[in-house]
Amino acid sequence: MEFNQNHGLSTKSRKFWIILFSFFVVIMILTMLKDWWLTKDEPNVFFYIFVPILSIIGGVLSMYGVAKISNQTITYLTLLAISLWANIMMQIVENIMKIIYYRIWEYPGYLYFVLVIPLGFLLMVFGLIWWGKVKSWMAVMLASAYFVGSLIIGLILTDMIGLTTPGS
Repeated sequence: MEFNQNHGLSTKSRKFWIILFSFFVVIMILTMLKDWWLTKDEPNVFFYIFVPILSIIGGVLSMYGVAKISNQTITYLTLLAISLWANIMMQIVENIMKIIYYRIWEYPGYLYFVLVIPLGFLLMVFGLIWWGKVKSWMAVMLASAYFVGSLIIGLILTDMIGLTTPGS
């Protein structure tokens, strides 16, 4: 990824966005193939196209709203970049955990909630502090807003609309 000198993200760079979105697309394709491999059921491609990106956008809009209400100077593009970065990292962890679960050791499902969700939250907070230049308490508030907004969109898409896929 492309960074500027003071730990900021180069959100005005076309190259930065191409690289970031390319990583996101590659990890989503690998996730889809991993789910297909592990479940032997054909994945719903629409799930992988719409649910992750719309959940991310919902979370970022929630963060941006909280940032504006609290007079933070962080931009929408910075929030989007941090969110994409955190989601890419968490998807990698999630993929590894599911491979372990299906192929090596069938651990209790609550370990997913103990590891993946808190780690995702911490990555988001870290990104907001490091790249977003917000205070730690504000990073926690913004990350919380992100997870609420993302969860609402995810639930609407999966539970109300019924957009699901095997393995997710």
